[in-house]
Parts: sequence; C-alpha cells; structure tokens
Amino acid sequence: MVSWTKLIRFDKVPIAVYHPEYELSISQSYQTRIQFLKTTPMDGSITITNVTQEDTGVYHCSVQTFPRGSWARDILV
Repeated sequence: MVSWTKLIRFDKVPIAVYHPEYELSISQSYQTRIQFLKTTPMDGSITITNVTQEDTGVYHCSVQTFPRGSWARDILV
C-alpha cells in the first residue's frame, strides 16, 4: 500500500492511497489532478497537474509492504 499525505499546519491530511487489492482512493480536492504513475508494481510515484500556490508544502509518502515492512519520505514542494 502506498499513501500520500500533505502536512497542513500540524496535521497530515490524506490526499491519495493506492492498494493493489482495493485500488485507488484520492481526496476530493485532488480527484482530477493526481495520477499514480505505476511504472512498476511497487511504484508509488504520483503526478499532480494544474498546480497552484496552495499545493506548495510538505508531502509525506509512506509505503507498506509485507514482509519487508514500511518506508517513508517527506518531499518539499
């Protein structure tokens, strides 16, 4: 499972989740602007289109795998 959140003030707000069994869940405000690239089965990369000043900030990507565990990174946009 791959999840993306955005840090807004001190809260992590979910923006997109991909699960191989349950597919995609994208928040309403990003519904038409986010696309998972999925170039490989474990690729959690996304593209955000029609970016505005409100999209700047810290994004958090978290990948959970079994049995290897989890991996996470923050990305400043």
